[in-house]
Amino acid sequence: MNKIKISIAFDANIISHAESTPRESDTDDMEMLKSTSTELLKDLRELVQSTQGLRLVISDTAFDEISDGNAEKAKNRIKLTQDMEILKDVPEIEKLAGLFMDEGVFRPKAGNDAMILANAVFYGMDYLVTWNMKDLANERNKRDIKRIIQPLSYDLPRLCTGDDFLDDYIELIGRRLNEHQVGDKGMLYNIDTMTSTKAMKSTETAKPKYRLLDGKPWDKKSKKEKREWIEVVESSEVMIESRRWRAKKDEERRKDPKKYWEDREALRKKWKAQGVKFAPVPPTPPWIKKLLKAHREKLAAREAAKKKTQEK
Repeated sequence: MNKIKISIAFDANIISHAESTPRESDTDDMEMLKSTSTELLKDLRELVQSTQGLRLVISDTAFDEISDGNAEKAKNRIKLTQDMEILKDVPEIEKLAGLFMDEGVFRPKAGNDAMILANAVFYGMDYLVTWNMKDLANERNKRDIKRIIQPLSYDLPRLCTGDDFLDDYIELIGRRLNEHQVGDKGMLYNIDTMTSTKAMKSTETAKPKYRLLDGKPWDKKSKKEKREWIEVVESSEVMIESRRWRAKKDEERRKDPKKYWEDREALRKKWKAQGVKFAPVPPTPPWIKKLLKAHREKLAAREAAKKKTQEK
């Protein structure tokens, strides 16, 4: 029997929505956004406790975000990550994120989103779960990112929203883990090779679906409907605060990169002292470092040629 390992990374906005207190003033959509995030983390914690082979993680950047701000809320958010390891942002991740930015995959103010994705790519995650459909979980970005990382022999994690994950993957993952009773902690398993979710669900009663807005699956929505749902998510207090925090950190990193990373290292020491678990950093093959360097040099030359043309 094959042994499998499934790795799931979380964006900070999943954790923050799960921690966010429901209010009477919440719209139905906002209430569902919070409850879906809560249910997702609850179900995955239960899987971690009852099976082997499921690995839950959060990037260095995302953990920095959830641990900042109001002390009580930060404490509650950190508690939600107690079954997760932190994936440290190493220089190769910063360079990979830089490629995404230089190639125009992300908006100028979305540098931290690029870091979160680069982190998941570098560590070989199977999934990155996020409510950020503007910069991460959208088809255009997926195509552009694949174009950049495939020559580097990296794979793109499945980028999905909390709703997508609960609806399409979590039940299948649970059954596959139970079937295999994984003991090997070092092997990754490509979830795309599994039997179709719809085929598996046709043989039994599925869990209630978590559908947002009008109940249509994402791939069945029109462009207008997708745009409306993105606007709903982006209007939540969590996303507004996340955008503000990330813009601030992007500015700090651009203004003084050395100080930014020194401050981050100080935070890591503080987190370790508090018992936070860090995942081992995988070695980066020398040829990947060379390719990253060559790619950056190519982009720099292109930018220099463009600037020279404009000066004429």
